[in-house]
Amino acid sequence: MYVPPPASGQPEVPAGKPKGRKAKQAKQPKQPRQPRQKKGRQSAAQPPPVDPNDPGFQVQGGTVVPTGAARKRRSSPLAGGRWMQFAVKTLIVVVLAVIALNGVYRLAGKALYDPPTAPAGSNFPTQAASAYATRFAQAYFSWDENNPQNRSTALQPFFPSTTNLQLGWDGKGVQQVIGSPIPAGVSASDDQHAVVQLTAYLSPGGWTCMQVGVFSPNRGQTLAITSYTAYVACPAAAPVTVPNVTDEDGTLEAQLSPVLNSFFRAYGASSSDLPLTLSTGSTVTGLAGSVKLVSVDRVIVPTATKGADPNQRVATVNVSWQTPSGGVLAQSYQVTLIKVDRWGVLSLAGGAPSSDIAPQQGGVAPNPSGNQVPATGQSPSAGAHAGSPSNSPPAGGQPSAKPSGPAR
Repeated sequence: MYVPPPASGQPEVPAGKPKGRKAKQAKQPKQPRQPRQKKGRQSAAQPPPVDPNDPGFQVQGGTVVPTGAARKRRSSPLAGGRWMQFAVKTLIVVVLAVIALNGVYRLAGKALYDPPTAPAGSNFPTQAASAYATRFAQAYFSWDENNPQNRSTALQPFFPSTTNLQLGWDGKGVQQVIGSPIPAGVSASDDQHAVVQLTAYLSPGGWTCMQVGVFSPNRGQTLAITSYTAYVACPAAAPVTVPNVTDEDGTLEAQLSPVLNSFFRAYGASSSDLPLTLSTGSTVTGLAGSVKLVSVDRVIVPTATKGADPNQRVATVNVSWQTPSGGVLAQSYQVTLIKVDRWGVLSLAGGAPSSDIAPQQGGVAPNPSGNQVPATGQSPSAGAHAGSPSNSPPAGGQPSAKPSGPAR
């Protein structure tokens, strides 16, 4: 049997060797080595081949269902790029953190941040209660043993169903409240109960502090007195140190002294010269002649700080006024001045700190004169001790002299 020679490049099979599956195949030459591909992102998957015989759909139970390449895989709503996955994971972590911090108690209906709780008594009607207690104290501390019915009549509106309206008074003596009691504070324990503090000038007695309980169930629409009025100590004097200005601008003080002298003279009289002493934009008005300038006693201008406007300065001015009584009274002001073409006053205010009047030592104020209890058999109106002015009111109904010391 003729065996054709092997093709070019094929190894020659020796004659007589077995043929078929068991025959050893000729040794193939080595193929050239393919270059190694770098690892990295793999290319997008190739679309599946399209079968030309596939119509692209099937009818199942009367419904057309896509098949083959026409059938697209439905993607997950969380599928997407790296940033979308990061955003979703971050949102989940934030939600879990809020749940953990907020707790089950807040999830039950409370907000993440509760509004601040109002302090006890913040809704108590302080103004209405102060006015009510003031009217009550006016009636309660005024009596006359010769006409006790006047006190009962004055107290009747506060206690409509009470028959004994003496309310602790034994029916002896004469006492009068001069002027009107002054509300000095309200301490509310809740929205319906409070203690009102008052200060009144009693004759005899002088300035006296007191407290009384007031109740209001409906924020001031109706009120009631719930306690006897009790005497309490008035606030004591506190020690204070007002530092003196050590770095004064003496040159400017000399320039401003005649300006301020002209201003305060026109200010006290409300004269036509007042606008000439004011700067542009000032709203200062005069005192309409209620006092008359005696002198400008002192002008204090601190040295300007670095970077401050040199054309706007604040001065502390001590002045002496002559009052309608003929007496002279010292006062102090803080005056703001502005310089454009000339120095003019922009504004002034009281309350300028002064070491001349600030108490260096605190303590309980002494009792006002006339506060001593009258001796047995002495008239209540004779409460003034020798050497002190009496607190009994003159015919005009006003006290003849102020207390000799601060309020106790």
